[in-house]
Amino acid sequence: MTVQTLTPQDLTPAQQQDHVLAYMSCRQGTKREYLDRHGISEKQMYKWKAAVADGDLDANLIPRQTGKMTSREVAEIRRLREEVARLEEAKAKADAEIERMGRVTDALGKAIDAMHGHGVGSVEDE
Repeated sequence: MTVQTLTPQDLTPAQQQDHVLAYMSCRQGTKREYLDRHGISEKQMYKWKAAVADGDLDANLIPRQTGKMTSREVAEIRRLREEVARLEEAKAKADAEIERMGRVTDALGKAIDAMHGHGVGSVEDE
């Protein structure tokens, strides 16, 4: 996961979520250092954590009831993100294979038409 360092106001919801997950993954005693390194206040991180936990980050809403996130939930979010990336890669490969097979089918159809145009009949014609 790549975490970019911008001012908190410039971050997209996806970048904010990346920071929350990275922050939540920090070992005890290193979280303050993480915030300082990325220029994020504790208050801002608290708001982002609550919004991520409540599912409101993408809508840019600050939740009224602040949810909590456990390290188990952070690990599950990361696992699901990796699974989504793996599935998207597999889909892209499958789409490319479908495209390739379509080109092969078109080429074979043209070859068969050319053979018929030159008087070469099919096996069924014999």
